[in-house]
This record gives sequence, structure tokens and C-alpha cells, in this order.
Amino acid sequence: MSLLNNSRRYFIYFISILFLPLNLFSQDVVKVKSGDRLFIGKSIEYFIDTTNELMIQEVMDKPFVKSTTDILNLGHVASNVWTRFNVVSENEREVFLEINAPLIQQLEIFEVKENKVLNLFKGGAGLSFGQRPIHSENWLIDIKLDPGEKTALYIKGQSYYPYQIPIVISSKNKFVEDSKRHYLFWGIYMGVMLFAFIYNFFIYLSIKERSYLYYLIYIVSSMAFYLGLSGFGFWLFWSDSPIFNPMVPIFVSITNCVIILFTFDFLQIDKKQKGLYYTGCIFFVIFVILAIMNLLKMYEIALNLSQLMSLLICFYFITAGFISLKNGVATAKYYVLAWTLFLIMVVVFILTLNNVLPTTFFTTHGIFIGHMTEVALLSFALADKINKLKKENELSQLRVIESLREKEKMQLELNQELEGKVKERTFELEKTITNLKEAQNQLVQAEKMASLGQLTAGIAHEIQNPLNFVNNFADINRELLEDLKNVVKTGNHEEIDGIISNLTDNENKVLHHGGRASSIVKGMLQHSRTRGNNKEKINLNTLCDEYGKLAFAGFKGNDNSLEMNFMTEFDPNVKEIMIYPQDIGRTILNFLNNAFYAATIRYSAEKERGVSNPEKPIVKLSTHMENDRIFISVMDNGQGVPNEIKDKIFQPFFTTKPTGKGTGLGLSLSYDIIHAHGGEILVDSKEGMGTTFTISIPFPQNEKQ
Repeated sequence: MSLLNNSRRYFIYFISILFLPLNLFSQDVVKVKSGDRLFIGKSIEYFIDTTNELMIQEVMDKPFVKSTTDILNLGHVASNVWTRFNVVSENEREVFLEINAPLIQQLEIFEVKENKVLNLFKGGAGLSFGQRPIHSENWLIDIKLDPGEKTALYIKGQSYYPYQIPIVISSKNKFVEDSKRHYLFWGIYMGVMLFAFIYNFFIYLSIKERSYLYYLIYIVSSMAFYLGLSGFGFWLFWSDSPIFNPMVPIFVSITNCVIILFTFDFLQIDKKQKGLYYTGCIFFVIFVILAIMNLLKMYEIALNLSQLMSLLICFYFITAGFISLKNGVATAKYYVLAWTLFLIMVVVFILTLNNVLPTTFFTTHGIFIGHMTEVALLSFALADKINKLKKENELSQLRVIESLREKEKMQLELNQELEGKVKERTFELEKTITNLKEAQNQLVQAEKMASLGQLTAGIAHEIQNPLNFVNNFADINRELLEDLKNVVKTGNHEEIDGIISNLTDNENKVLHHGGRASSIVKGMLQHSRTRGNNKEKINLNTLCDEYGKLAFAGFKGNDNSLEMNFMTEFDPNVKEIMIYPQDIGRTILNFLNNAFYAATIRYSAEKERGVSNPEKPIVKLSTHMENDRIFISVMDNGQGVPNEIKDKIFQPFFTTKPTGKGTGLGLSLSYDIIHAHGGEILVDSKEGMGTTFTISIPFPQNEKQ
């Protein structure tokens, strides 16, 4: 059987050689003369060997198909592809055959001349670079010709990738001339890439901006892809490791993943921009999957999807740039321009490979020109972004410096006023004593107490303690001021700051205890004075808001460490009403101060008892209008008012607070104010859960219009 097969094969060889002249003269002839460089796609024929076993002698008699395009483009073909053409030199003895498909996996070239078959070359991207007869990024074969003699060339190839093979025949002088221009272009390309990398690398080292890191990785990965695609990577970097050639498309996935991260950071895209953010995430996952498919040698599917996704993501980048530009990201203009130009050049390159556009130096290098332009424009975009950040930082620093100057000026003014304020507070204390005597007389006249002697004794006892504190701290401040005068002369700033700090602390204590004495006296005066007829038309929502803020600020000012959840809820339907605004405001303050105190006391007590997760203090101020009345409510979550004392809380000088914490006049005064307005005060309290005080004020009929 083996002998029979061999005999059959030799017979086929014999018949093929016998009819070889007929084959040679049945094809178009490529005529080359000095100065020619010809894309011969339309002069070749091709045959697909689905068995992958045919020898050249067996292929010669097969039915070849005529190519009609400058660049042979068969798409994905898993089998061996044979191409053939005839060449005649008019005046050149040496021509160059260029096969511009650096990643073709297997390649054999045969010369058939005068019934003799000569194997000119056998290799491919799966073998080391050193086995090539001429070291070049593309496949380059030197062919010897006798002028006027016809030579048939057969090319056998197989590729993992689409079978797109530009075949060029060049005269020697034209090849040398075009090679100079070709390598000059690639020198410029590499120079631009290296400059962009080095420039942005040093900027990254200076500012550690994440956008620059992504951009540096993008430059490296994209350069690796384009160098691999053009054949320079195999020639210059991994010539002894052909295993890397099938992995070149992986760099497409890496490049796109990195540029997605760069886009998120540069255009400030986050989860708030759901459409752009999640679309970018989907693209990221797709390219990761494509990289894995390439590693698993699923080349055909992976490459087809990579080409499609790379085009689609260009549209995504351009769309994201326009949206960001609309949202105020000024540097996005460079980003949009970069990707628009790159997309145009990619389309030009693809159309050239598919024979839609003519084959020229510009069209065949379009994708590389587009990439070079894109990298340059993105570098401009990053530089523009840094310049804007620099200007913003300079403005921020100027504002900080101006703020420090203002604070320094204020501190000097405060130091100058400190001594005067101490004297002023001393005068106010003396005035307070005078007001106290006046309040005692008014209390007697109004008969608010049954016994004037008991009232005077109680007031004197209440006022004595804060007066003692005020006098003591006033003496201490007087001594500190003398020390300050001496230290100022020495210029010891640390000691000056210490004395000023002591003066400030003492001043706060003077204010506190003086305020305590003053509040007692003012409360008595307000409780007993006769009201004038100075009503004003006021919106109670506005009044409540002002006094609510005042009360909460006073509460936080006493002890900023205390936690308090203060809420307001005002009914917009509440209308303006004629009232005594100072009196109503004083009433609101009284209720709020009591609410703050009650809520914090309960919280502190529960913490001391070791209650886990005690309820934080809550106070709520609200208004609403119902029928002919306006309601103002103050709610707290304190301990509540026991039932046995509810009837006493509006009596003068009745208080549940410890000694020194309250005078017992606040609720009594509020009760009188509200009744003077024709209103009433409602109390809703549950012991251990909280209290709600509600002020109900009638809305006069003549004010409803």
C-alpha cells in the first residue's frame, strides 16, 4: 500500500511538471522595472488546502482563484493558503519580495523556473527571528531574476489571525528608498512614545497623581501591541521567544482595561454617573474575558470580538468626553479630540486592509499615526489638568493666608479689648445689684410672694455665690494684667499666650457667673413688669426659627461635648399675627432651655447606670395652624414631669433643677405672657418617656384676611 501511494504521488509530480509551462503562462505577469514598488494583490491567485497536506507539486494543478484586490483578505482561514504569481523583470536582476504579515504562523516560498522547484524560504512567527534570511520586521526575500525571464513564485501560509497579506514586489533602489522613509517614520513614532513616557513618568514621580500611573501603563501596553503588530517587537525585543507572538492581541485587552481606568479618573466618572460608569465596567470585564480567551488559544473568536469591542469603546470614550465637557470638566476637550482623531485613523486603516481605500504610505500607517497623535493629545490633556490644579492650589493658599491675617488682626483686637471688658463686666455687676433691689420692690408691689422677707432672703442667697465668684476672678485678672504688662516688655510670646489664655478662662468664668446673677435679676424684673402696647405683626415660623437657633447655640456653647439632636418642623400655612415678639421669643427660649436640660439629664443618668445604647437627647420645635389657632410645640425625650407636680410647675420659683441650675421663674413668666395673648399652655408628659409643651395662640378674626 505504501508503495502504491508513493507511485501515485510521483505520478502527480510528473504530470504537474509536464504541464508546468501551461500553468505559468495562464496567469497574469507582474512586470518590474527600476524604481517600481508594486502591491500585486490583483495579479495573484490563491488556493485553500483544506487537507493541510498537499505538496507544491500537488498544488500546481489545483484550481486557483483570481484575486481582485490590492491586498489579499480572506478573513479567518484555518487551512493552508497557497498563493502564486508570475514575475518578469524588465531591467532588474535583483528584486525584493515583501510579505507584510509579521504574525503569520507558517510561511514557505517556492520559486518555479524552467520546470525546477526551488524552496527559497521556510519559516514563520513560530520560529526564532534569527532564521530569517534578511532581518526585517516583515518577511523579506531577495529574488534573483534574469531580465525578460518569467519566474513563478508560490507562497504557502497559515495564520491564527485573519489572512490579510499585503504582497509587494520592489526593485532594489525603490526598496532602499522606501525603507528609509519607513524606518524614519518608526523612529519618529518611537521617539514620540518614549518622550511621552519619560515626560509623564517624571511628572508622576513629582505629584503621584493616579491618572499619570494609568497613562504610563497605557503607553507601555499600547506600544507593546503596535510593535508586535508591526513585527518590530519580534525583531527587537523577543526575537528568541516566538511563543510571545500569538499573545500580542492580549496587549489590546490590557491597553483597553487601563485606558478605561484612566478615563474614570481623568474625566471624574464615578457611580453617580451610572450610565457611563457601568458601561465602562462592562467593557472592562469583556476585555478581561478576551485576554483569557487568547491565553486559551481561542484566537479567531477573541480577535473578532477584540476588533469589534475596540471600535465600540472608541465611541464610548468620545461620548464620555462630550458628557464630561458638558459637566464642566474643561480638560475633556483634549480627550475628545484625541479619541476622535484616533477613531478616524483606525477606520482608515481598516478600510485600507479591506481594499476600500487605496494602499498608500499614509493609509497603511494610519493606525500608528492615529496612536501617536492620541498619545500626544492625552499628554496635553494631563498637562492642562495639572495647570488647572496648580492655579486652584495657588488661589486656595492665598485664601488661607488672607484668613490667617484676619485671625491675627482679630486676636490683636481681642487682646486690646480684654482689659476694657473686665472693667465693663465689673460695672454690669454693680448695676445688677441695683437691679436686684429694684426687682425686690417690684415683687412686693405685685404681691407675687406672700412674704417679702422670705423672698429677699432667697434672692440674696441665690445671688451671693455668683457675686463671690465674679469678685474673686476680677481680682485674679487684675493681677494677671499687671503680669501681662511686664511680660510684654520682655517679648516672651509663650508666656504672653499663657497669661492671655488664663485671662480668657477667667473672663469666661466672670461672664458665666455674672450671667447667672443677671438672669436671676432679669427674670424677676420681667416677671413683675407692666407690658406696653408695642405689638408687631410677626410670622411665628420666622420667630421660632430665630429663637430655636439662639437656644441651640447657647446650649452648645455651654458644653460642646454634649450630643443633641435638635429638629424643627414648621407649617408653611402659619400666617403673620400681631404679638409681642420679645415676650413670645422669651417663652420659646424658656421651653427650649428646659427641653435641652431634661433630655441631656436623662441621657447622662442612663449612661451612669450603665444602660447599653442609651437613647440620645432629642428636642423638636414645631408649628402648625389648625382652625383659628396657631400651635407652637416643644418636645423632648427627657424623664418627663411626674403627675404629682404638674400643677406646680407654673408657680413662681418652683423648680425641679438642682440648686444653682434654675430660678423657678421661667415657666411662671411664660404662663403670664401666653395668657396675656389670650392663649394657653398645654402639657403632655409621660414619666420616663418625655414631655411636650404646646403653646396655643388664637388667630384674631380681623387678621385672617
